[in-house]
Amino acid sequence: MLEGLFDADRWSTTFQNMGPFWEGFGVTMQVVVAGLLLSLVLGTLLGVFS
Repeated sequence: MLEGLFDADRWSTTFQNMGPFWEGFGVTMQVVVAGLLLSLVLGTLLGVFS
């Protein structure tokens, strides 16, 4: 299981295909920020009206 962790061929393949990784990471960060903003707005509104 750990022998694949140190395989240079696997790491070179991984680094050659980092484009989709960064695209997915960007989408994930957008969802996180949108969720944070939504929770802040809802929390503020519910706090004001309570």
